[in-house]
Amino acid sequence: MGIHDKRFATQLGKHADTWTEAEERRRLWWATLILERYINVGFMFRPISTHIIKPNEIIPASDEDWDRGELAVNPLLVMSIEARTNVAPFARTCQAAHLLGRVSQHINDHADPSDVDFHFQEADQLQRAASALLAIVQQEHSETESSLRHRHFSAMALCCSALLALYDVHSCIETEAIDSGGRDKGARMELQQIAIDGFKRVSAVTLDLTEEIQQTMAAQGLDRISPFVMNALYQAAGTYAWYARENGSASHLGALQKIRDVMALLGPRWRVADDYLELLKDTEFEHGGGCTM
Repeated sequence: MGIHDKRFATQLGKHADTWTEAEERRRLWWATLILERYINVGFMFRPISTHIIKPNEIIPASDEDWDRGELAVNPLLVMSIEARTNVAPFARTCQAAHLLGRVSQHINDHADPSDVDFHFQEADQLQRAASALLAIVQQEHSETESSLRHRHFSAMALCCSALLALYDVHSCIETEAIDSGGRDKGARMELQQIAIDGFKRVSAVTLDLTEEIQQTMAAQGLDRISPFVMNALYQAAGTYAWYARENGSASHLGALQKIRDVMALLGPRWRVADDYLELLKDTEFEHGGGCTM
């Protein structure tokens, strides 16, 4: 339809006569991008079908302004942390999905031996960007009234999914499990330490999100919870299962069971929760795949 590139692609629809209509088309295209990047999480070496999003792409405006048909500023996809432009929860989800797509591309990239150092640098840049966005969304979430906080769940969860997937690839400490090429061996070791520490930090953030999801379900019902939270919950649960296998910690087992319990509650609304629960079965006792530590 040409929605992805209004400047150069053939436009099959009529020109948008109003800002409201243009915004609706923009939101439709971004929804497509979010869905495609989300369904690629966890699938190794499956390329993303849609085009690479440019940093100067604009994202959806304020939800309230759009609903009222009032003109509003459309923020840029990549903005400095210091920018004072108001960014709506859906737009934050767009930013998080963009980073998730970048992480998927990075994970699926077969780095040439001569490009390994750049590959490590890219991983560090991605984890910094995703961590910064997660911190922003967490701050905005904490400043939102409790009845509306669920609107930030998707962006937070997509950031966590991106970080956990990235850390999973770069946390392997056995040389048989990784490509140990590249001239800067210190960069590889530093990235591994960042990944190991990041696993703990982001899993804890996801556990806190799990508790908020449970509280929201109890107060407002299952319909308030987006399916985009599922992968983050699954990856965090897998991380706690790994920790439990390593040291048998009761706290890690408790965190794993907490996430399982919430996923079971989500099962009647989102069937994928039951599928993830099946994958998590007995993972505290046996390895379910991924990095061999």
